[in-house]
Amino acid sequence: MHTVHLTAVFANGQRVTLKGATTDVPTVVIQEIKRRHWRALALVLLSVMVIVYALRRWGSEGLAWQQRWLDGNRMAWGIGAVFVLLVATGVTGSSMGVLFNSPYGESVLEVQGASRTLLGDEGVRGDEWGVQLPNLLAQLHHEPRFPVINGLLGEGGQNMGVIGMTGVPVQQWAALARPATWGYFVLPLRQAMAWHWQLPFWGCLLALWWMLNVLRPAQRGLNLALSLAFCLAPYAAAWSNWPLYATLFPALAFVVATYLLRCTGFWMGAVLGAVLGWLLACWCLVLYPAWIIVVGSAMAFIGLGWWADNRERIRFGSVQLVALVVSAAILGALLGSWWLDTKDAIALMRATVYPGGRGAMPGGDLGWWWHLRGYHGMESLRTTGLDSNPSEASSYVILPLLMLALVAVSFVRDRQMRGTLLGCAVFMGCYWAYTLMGIPIDLARITLWGNMPVTRMDVGFGLVTAVLFCLYAPSAVVPASWGWRVAAIALALLSAGMVVLTLSHTPLSFVPNAGSPILIGAMAVAAAFICGWALWGRMGSAVALMLVVYLLAVVQFNPLRIAPAEVELMQGHRPYATDTEGRSQRTLVLNGDGIGAMTFAAVGIPIANGVFYYPHRAMWARMNLPRAEWPQVNRYQHLGFYLMDDVETVSGYRLVLGSVDQVHVHVNPWRFDFSCTGAARVVAPVQWLDALARNPGLTRLGVYRNIGWFEVQPSCPLVPVSAH
Repeated sequence: MHTVHLTAVFANGQRVTLKGATTDVPTVVIQEIKRRHWRALALVLLSVMVIVYALRRWGSEGLAWQQRWLDGNRMAWGIGAVFVLLVATGVTGSSMGVLFNSPYGESVLEVQGASRTLLGDEGVRGDEWGVQLPNLLAQLHHEPRFPVINGLLGEGGQNMGVIGMTGVPVQQWAALARPATWGYFVLPLRQAMAWHWQLPFWGCLLALWWMLNVLRPAQRGLNLALSLAFCLAPYAAAWSNWPLYATLFPALAFVVATYLLRCTGFWMGAVLGAVLGWLLACWCLVLYPAWIIVVGSAMAFIGLGWWADNRERIRFGSVQLVALVVSAAILGALLGSWWLDTKDAIALMRATVYPGGRGAMPGGDLGWWWHLRGYHGMESLRTTGLDSNPSEASSYVILPLLMLALVAVSFVRDRQMRGTLLGCAVFMGCYWAYTLMGIPIDLARITLWGNMPVTRMDVGFGLVTAVLFCLYAPSAVVPASWGWRVAAIALALLSAGMVVLTLSHTPLSFVPNAGSPILIGAMAVAAAFICGWALWGRMGSAVALMLVVYLLAVVQFNPLRIAPAEVELMQGHRPYATDTEGRSQRTLVLNGDGIGAMTFAAVGIPIANGVFYYPHRAMWARMNLPRAEWPQVNRYQHLGFYLMDDVETVSGYRLVLGSVDQVHVHVNPWRFDFSCTGAARVVAPVQWLDALARNPGLTRLGVYRNIGWFEVQPSCPLVPVSAH
């Protein structure tokens, strides 16, 4: 990708830099075949040959061996042992190095005991290293630890119960339903960080495996491979394994519910009911509607189908009634505790423009090439264009023709699982209708699907893909006729053609090298063999090749490091950050975006700006923000203050909405009244020290590690919050 700078030079010598029609700096993309494309093609072809050789050499004998080994609990205990080992040694996949090595991070943070990362950090995981990580460190450095309202984050404090995904440690009963945060209460920081990172992957691997074993108990080896493929997919890696955390709890809840509906023991039913209530509470407190709703919808259709298939063996008597009451009590107690602590913050978030304005999205804006973007995972996790990023461009390898064929063939030949198959088919139909065509807004509101951006729903389709592969029982389904094999080959070739069509039509502004003929060839070969083997009954071979494709995409995208033992404020900053009595002073961080400010909160320094889940009205009231501009700040925001010489407004600042979640305040260094922000200290890079020294409301304190400190002289009158 090459940027184009075009300047018009007039006869009088005046020069004017021209901007692009859709972006300030236009970009020209020159496509090229990368070495990694050749490596990918070679590895795909080599994998195909190895799998073919293994089938001829060992065949059913190897299958029987792995089935014997996977019977019982051996593999579950093995997975648990790996998890414990990784936690004990402090291994994490966090991209925390991006924060530690950022301009403010390397100047402010004293990081002890962390190893260098293996394979490199991923800056695109900003929500993980730039938002969640400093928030959990702020919880650790708050006095007292783990508060519900963290006073370090903004003048009014931040309610930490609104932070979703794996969450942050909060001293409340609802913490029982956030298992990823348990380590911070009982383990050293290094092991707690490892627990936080490792639990989503290994927990989802086990939960989904157990779920697939409920559906097809006779094929544990294949089920484990399917679960591993789901957990290794680029979509999971690009989103810091958070989609796996959103899947872990409903998958395990499905397993518990299937046992509960066949349970005859009173006490066992009560225990299962309690576990089910806890799992549902954990799932709700992921707090990301898009993944909660899409995974919940998929599980609902699958669950209803399973109930229809097993209705003759299902019980619903006094045991199940008691279990239901216990489950509701546990769920209500945990969510009720969370709600009592968090309801005011939720009200503020619901009143925001973003994300509170979501809820009535009709869908229909997903291009077919974007729906099938998993085909270029090997490229998009490395290089994307200006209109995308590796997280947004990631997905699963979706093969629509194969999915439809698996449903149709299994439905005809496997009468015992027709309900579950129908549930999968209905979900796929609803998914395609919503994402590709759109639905009425009223229906979007009623079903809650209007809360899901179409580009964030892939985890639901990936889950249904794993279930359909599991349900397609090769021994009972696949005919041996040549006619069927010819049909399978035709469908495989059509799927390969779909790969070629998709990658050829992917816009260069999204993935510049998606159209590489070598990359297209590698993915077309992989798709053809996956489809052909699956329909011929070689499902294990198909899943093995899919694992190879996923590994080619993610193996260089998952950094590994030993987590730090401590993260503290550098001693050189302490004299400037505290008053004469040693109390840390609220600080406004300039030219560091919201994440730069969060660096200070991570080590116990109160901040005036940062990453806030809802706006702090008091600050904007003192800054006399015009009422017409309130919608620009009424949102989840990275609040950054930037020094600009050209700000000529009376207030000394200008508001700029950088993006849907980026609020930028451009301030004049010598005219802006910094006391209106509620800050007692101002920090800025050293190149701005002379300009800030001209501000009559600032007193220079000193410099350390290229960071200058100023004391703010109070002058801005306090304004009641209701004045807005």
